[in-house]
Amino acid sequence: MRWCGDAVCAALAAAFLIVAFAAPAAGLEIKRSVLANGAVLLVSEQHQLPMITMTIAFDAGARRDPDWGPVIAVGFGGVLVELLDDVRLMAPDATEDEILSELAKLRGAKFLAGTRGAPPADVAALAAIIAKVAALTRAAPDVIEIDLNPVMVYPKGQGACALDALVAVRDG
Repeated sequence: MRWCGDAVCAALAAAFLIVAFAAPAAGLEIKRSVLANGAVLLVSEQHQLPMITMTIAFDAGARRDPDWGPVIAVGFGGVLVELLDDVRLMAPDATEDEILSELAKLRGAKFLAGTRGAPPADVAALAAIIAKVAALTRAAPDVIEIDLNPVMVYPKGQGACALDALVAVRDG
């Protein structure tokens, strides 16, 4: 039983192959690649998520703007998207230190430092994820958009994890 039509499966396969080809240059490791019923599934890592009560949701991604080229964006996710309207834009060659500096400029940055007894967030892990998004945009010119939503940021030292990802590639 197929879960997608021929055109959709072909587009999925093309998108995943572009990402798989660019993955090493972006510092991503593809652990397993499975081709089933014309669809490609790439699994980079499996994580056992820690049992934590405090996380902060972020939206992170990139878009290839026709005038500016690739632009990296990060901001608070979840309900804070509407409340704070707080997004930082960066060049695709931003270093992790520059990304950390931009995160500190968010209006909601106090949330990251820990408030009302909450532990500080693992901003270094978030910056590492954003750096990999930036590296993928540099390594794969056919990638026109990347959207990680949400990226859950755990307390300092416990990492961050993208729970959902969208990668759009140029047709043809």
